[in-house]
Amino acid sequence: VLDPTLLYDKKDWISMLSLSNSNTNNKYIFLYAYEKDKIFVEAVNSFSEKLGIDVIIVDHDPFIFFNVTRHYKSASPKLFLSLLLNAELIITNTFHGTAFSVNFEKSFYTIIPPSSPNRIISFLSSVDLSDRFISNKNQLNKIYHDQQQDFTEARQKLAKLRNLSLEYLNRALK
Repeated sequence: VLDPTLLYDKKDWISMLSLSNSNTNNKYIFLYAYEKDKIFVEAVNSFSEKLGIDVIIVDHDPFIFFNVTRHYKSASPKLFLSLLLNAELIITNTFHGTAFSVNFEKSFYTIIPPSSPNRIISFLSSVDLSDRFISNKNQLNKIYHDQQQDFTEARQKLAKLRNLSLEYLNRALK
């Protein structure tokens, strides 16, 4: 069964939380990480430099060791998902940052988390997006950010997984 956050699709989340999918000229990279290790910081600096756009982070840690335009120390679910929904690029090392990026069909990269990457690896593999997983600096140096990321196959695979999960839950709860 999928993670509960993936049982809803993008339209459901937008509707439930009255999210605004704004197409403003204010482009930004959205960051969400549990730990900001060396490769995460290198990824942020690399993409920030390549894209030349704002960087927004949601993180309770008052000490951020890279330049950000806006630092939210906390965010409501609505604010968090709005920031993610409207980002030009998402950089994360969390399962839910990855899951919402895929579900919202946002261009993203998942940096290997400092511990327990199996859930993220398994999910990305199940939707054929393993190429969005960065595990070392050499990969980071070879990446050219493609803003036209195609989610057609991932969308279909996620919809199938969602339907299987919902069918299972319906049978189990009868």
